[in-house]
Amino acid sequence: MSCCFGNNTNGTEPQKSILEQSDLPLDQPIIPVTKPSDPKIEYSITVKTGDFRNSGTNGPVYINIFSRDNKQTEDLLLTAPDKPFTQSSTRKFQVYATDIGKPQRIIIRHEDKSTGWYVDYIEISVHNFLIRFVANRWLNQLKNDRKLDIELFGSEQPAVLYNIEIQTGDEQIETLDSPVYMQIYGTTTTTPKFFLESKNPSFKKDTLSKFSISSNNVGEIERIVIGHEGLGKVNDWYLKTVKVQMLGQQQEYVVDKWLSPTQGEQRLFVELSKEKPPSPLPAPPPPPSPKYIIMIQTGDVPQQETTENIEISIRGSDEQIDKILLKDCAKFNNEQLFQKGNLDEFEIDHTDIGNIESITIGFSDSQQNIAWLLESINIEYKENIYHFQSQCWLSNRLGSSFSWVTIKPDESNDDINYKVTVVTGESGVDANVILCIYGDDETTTTTNLALKTTKDGSDAKFDRESTVEFDLKAVDVGKIKKINIGHDVEQSDLPLDQPIIPVTKPSDPKIEYSITVKTGDFRNSGTNGPVYINIFSRDNKQTEDLLLTAPDKPFTQSSTRKFQVYATDIGKPQRIIIRHEDKSTGWYVDYIEISVHNFLIRFVANRWLNQLKNDRKLDIELFGSEQPAVLYNIEIQTGDEQIEILDSPVYMQIYGTTTTTPKFFLESKNPSFKKDTLSKFSISSNNVGEIDRIVIGHEGLGKVNDWYLKTIKVQMLGQQQEYVVDKWLSPTQGEQRLFVELSKEKPPSPLPAPPPPPSPKYIITIQTGDVPQQETTENIEITVRGSDEQIDKILLKDYAKFNNEQLFQKGNLDEFEIDHTDIGNIESITIGFSDSQQNTACFQSQCWLSNRLGSNFSWVTIKPDESNDDINYKVTVVTGESGVDANVILCIYGDDETTTTTNLALKTTKDAMKLHYGDLNDSSSLVKIIYTVKPSEIYNLGAMSHVKISFELSEYTADVDALGTLRILDAIRICGLTNDVRFYQASTSELYGKVQEIPQSETTPFYPRSPYAAAKLYAFWITVNYREAYNMFAVNGILFNHESPRRGDNFVTRKITRGVAKIHLHQQEILELGALDSKRDWGHARDYIEAMWLMLQQDVPEDFVIATGETHSVREFVEAAFKEIGKDIVWEGEGVKEIGKEKDTDIVRVKINEKYFRPTEVELLIGNPKKAEEKLKWKPKITFTNLVKEMVAADIELMKRNPIA
Repeated sequence: MSCCFGNNTNGTEPQKSILEQSDLPLDQPIIPVTKPSDPKIEYSITVKTGDFRNSGTNGPVYINIFSRDNKQTEDLLLTAPDKPFTQSSTRKFQVYATDIGKPQRIIIRHEDKSTGWYVDYIEISVHNFLIRFVANRWLNQLKNDRKLDIELFGSEQPAVLYNIEIQTGDEQIETLDSPVYMQIYGTTTTTPKFFLESKNPSFKKDTLSKFSISSNNVGEIERIVIGHEGLGKVNDWYLKTVKVQMLGQQQEYVVDKWLSPTQGEQRLFVELSKEKPPSPLPAPPPPPSPKYIIMIQTGDVPQQETTENIEISIRGSDEQIDKILLKDCAKFNNEQLFQKGNLDEFEIDHTDIGNIESITIGFSDSQQNIAWLLESINIEYKENIYHFQSQCWLSNRLGSSFSWVTIKPDESNDDINYKVTVVTGESGVDANVILCIYGDDETTTTTNLALKTTKDGSDAKFDRESTVEFDLKAVDVGKIKKINIGHDVEQSDLPLDQPIIPVTKPSDPKIEYSITVKTGDFRNSGTNGPVYINIFSRDNKQTEDLLLTAPDKPFTQSSTRKFQVYATDIGKPQRIIIRHEDKSTGWYVDYIEISVHNFLIRFVANRWLNQLKNDRKLDIELFGSEQPAVLYNIEIQTGDEQIEILDSPVYMQIYGTTTTTPKFFLESKNPSFKKDTLSKFSISSNNVGEIDRIVIGHEGLGKVNDWYLKTIKVQMLGQQQEYVVDKWLSPTQGEQRLFVELSKEKPPSPLPAPPPPPSPKYIITIQTGDVPQQETTENIEITVRGSDEQIDKILLKDYAKFNNEQLFQKGNLDEFEIDHTDIGNIESITIGFSDSQQNTACFQSQCWLSNRLGSNFSWVTIKPDESNDDINYKVTVVTGESGVDANVILCIYGDDETTTTTNLALKTTKDAMKLHYGDLNDSSSLVKIIYTVKPSEIYNLGAMSHVKISFELSEYTADVDALGTLRILDAIRICGLTNDVRFYQASTSELYGKVQEIPQSETTPFYPRSPYAAAKLYAFWITVNYREAYNMFAVNGILFNHESPRRGDNFVTRKITRGVAKIHLHQQEILELGALDSKRDWGHARDYIEAMWLMLQQDVPEDFVIATGETHSVREFVEAAFKEIGKDIVWEGEGVKEIGKEKDTDIVRVKINEKYFRPTEVELLIGNPKKAEEKLKWKPKITFTNLVKEMVAADIELMKRNPIA
């Protein structure tokens, strides 16, 4: 193959070896034979950094230059004595590098992850060429597409200026903060994708934003693509018009649509063509409506940890502004908000709410990390200014819900003056000190007052043996019952285990709440807690954080538990927030009922609080209803177009004439949403009246997010609504939407016209080497060059055919599909990955890709086989005194360092075997393997096969042993191979369990006595069922116990031979066993494997018993094993007190341990192999004595080499 690399190592300073531990010296992974001469030429490189705040970088900055025929320079470091890449700087560098001819493209990167870098352009002068590579974008992990590197194509034509005007519509609510990009297509070429950046906030409601972009001349403008990345907190953008001017030509585009993942067509970009007639000039915008201007003053004191996630709700005489996140409304969005001494300004668009009566402000902080000193707030609307004087600390460290405060404006405040004197004793503190004053009722308190300014206006200092006086204004609490005072320093000379110090313990008037919690009936649906609940009234009064606990674990699967708790009286509950803090488990909550003041209110959840399910939250806010719950019966038909099972959480919300249900998730104990399957659910929720419409969708959080939804039926209290959907809910298929709203007024949609035949795609199959790889990456990129054009570099994982796979793992065969116009005959590809940390090694094309082997050795360019000029190398490796168990790599260099072989993997000598990775729990992996390999024979030997352990892992045993067999059989059927594949199912003599006849044959009734045997019984009959239903060649081999030195050490035979070997080598004194008198028919695995193969070579599929026809007890096996080391065992005692001793020495070698007894024991198993002897012409060749002899000898050798093996 023909390959190109950049900077090749000289062997003296290797960066990292592929194998980090072996008995070879590892400081020289590549050993050069000769050091090549290195002819280089001078490149003049100019780099222009953008004029944005913090647009510079501290580097280092590297550049690689490529020619049209893919020659490349080494990794070039651009450096200077000072910091060259400052804001708005233009710097030139003279560097020497390999002569590649005329540059065509570059890859430039910087490695300072702590800063961003805005690159305007790069110019390269060499060989009388002056080529500009326009970037106009951030290389920043927090901006644009969040990459630190970029590939750019160059142009020799002078750059031109594009003046761009973008009008955001009045429909916009919040300011878009997702990166906006554009690409301009012309008659001669196209610009690169560039991002539209401004020093001032852009893309606000009803705003015209202007940009000037320098880029290459595309000729006459034909079309543009404009969109945003969807990476912000606000991703909904209403784009009204776009105007582009360049060299006298002007194109105008009327868009008038949402670019949003949730609104309109749910697309993030739009393509606009000049064929669309220019839009008339828009009417002058109406005068701006008044806004609420909010000024918030943060206290000028040190604050250890702050937050920008401050929320506010404003209550007026007519209506209210519901809780909003203030930073989304910041007037200057490049500021750090709520920092020490800050005066932050916000603008909120809202209809007039009347006279402002109060505000609630604060933040959520369950971890109790945040403390914020709120000094004051001003709100200006029209001609009115409302002032809120706070001077209080907000922090949950001071108590539950103390991170929120409700304040009235000054003119309506009933605050009074407090005179406070603080006397410090023998030790002082340099800290923020907080005071809270409580009245008769603990719901009447001051805020957390900051003791920071003394009576005389000076800064408070709490020195040793000092007295400090304050005049404070705060709410009148009536008769003072207690105070809390504390500080925020974690290390001082005060005891800090009680940062809030109560002075007196008040009487605590509370009322009783009766709380019922119903946990769902799903596997692992319980929680170990702790569980907390907060209860809120309509006027926003709330209880403290209530811990729901009991002596046992109350929140078990399907449990209903009642709690009597005492808490503040808030009146009638309206809503609750409930959470649990056990991140290791999930919790499915059906509902919560609260009884108080003769109210019985139900809060329906029907969802998981689980970081891996539903919306992945551990808390939820629920609104209550006094009406009795009703049952909704829901049927959902998934279409035949579905391929893999949807595993993204599916939700529904039902809207009626009187109210709506909460958003609930559709969960089932069995897999739902499979191809052409009807799934049924029963959901208990509030009565919405007559059903008006529903919303159904999924969260897009699974490995499989493509769902073809066919029909839905909803029944409730005699009414029934049916909806025909017939569309994809998918991020990639159909309309690329994850939800659909369905109304009863909408007539059933006609069946869609058959889709047009799919256009041809480029199908790329990549085989990763079947060798250990310490750290791999999924971020493999590829460029495909054809005779006419090329497919520019793309990230392969975005085009994976099966998007629930782990890509590029050991032995993987990964498949990708790329839609692209015809590029002609494929001439070469470049494949690899970026890895500045040198952590990754990936085996491709029988060569290693890794920057540990040298700069840019993570990329390779390859020609197709038919055009390759590869030759054969005969390589002999002779190992000296020390060897290595590792991946070994060879690279052969020619006269010029740019001419090398790839990093050849010395892994296969002659014949090789390909391993495929699958899981009996994963249907998709089995379908993929069987479809890819198209085997002629399948032997299903996979199982949890330990009988004793199956009692402890009963559910897992059933899933693997029973349903795993079904999944393989069904995969054969799905792949259309029922007539081509012969299937062998490894059945077991444990099916006979409590034996009904002796010996056992193919006609003996089954009587399983363990979860293992019961699971295998299902596997036996499902194999028979598929044989009869689908005419498959499927057989069961009822194999009696078959042993060998490879038997697992938790099986009794191997436990015996290992123990005997250790006793022989003086590594162990005694062997502990369970039932000694159980009898088994033991044969050698080598004989039984032959029988399995013979069963699939027959003309007619039949089931066979494979056995020796003789039985031996565990006691006999022990005696035979000890004979192999020259010891005779005699037995004394009975039952659990029985022991086995050496006959000659009386040393006890065997005793009974009850922990090895099974709950239900199988006493005797002996098989009748007559049918196999007659039809298969099979007989066992290895006797019981020789089997034991072989196993003991093998374990003695193993224990000699490694006693802990």
